[in-house]
Amino acid sequence: MNRGTVEFRIEARANPWFQGGLSAAAAERCASGVCPVLLDANNQFVIEGLLPGTYDVNFVSRNESADSSAGGVHLVSAFVPGVMVSEGRTAELGTVALVAASQLRGKVTDAASGLPLANIPMTASPSNRQAATRDLPYAVTDKDGDYVLGGLDPKVRYYDVDYDWAEYLLY
Repeated sequence: MNRGTVEFRIEARANPWFQGGLSAAAAERCASGVCPVLLDANNQFVIEGLLPGTYDVNFVSRNESADSSAGGVHLVSAFVPGVMVSEGRTAELGTVALVAASQLRGKVTDAASGLPLANIPMTASPSNRQAATRDLPYAVTDKDGDYVLGGLDPKVRYYDVDYDWAEYLLY
């Protein structure tokens, strides 16, 4: 990650929702939905154009396997609820602590033949609602049936790992 950028999507959503109640922090242009967020000289981000109201601010980490293989660290996505925005005022979030994430590696094979299955969408969700995460870790198996689910919160003891059968049928 370059100084002055961070690989996160930072967005504010009005809660309760109202028209025009969604905006994201300024970011560089890129092909993926999670682009480097632009930071100012004080290493702070700005979400411009918010209407007055109460917002939930989401910090969504990219957590792709290419990031960790290039020496990057996976981070747990964060959520800051109830941020009050007043007209003409700056709302200060303070410091948002981001936690280094865990990874889960696995392989998907056909039960009958034992052959690896490619393009299987995999998700991990906290068992028994252990965490208040909003974005579930997601991965797709490669040609060898291997996958890496990044962004797992190390404070969550158990995850349910599953495949998204409906999305698999689209491949």
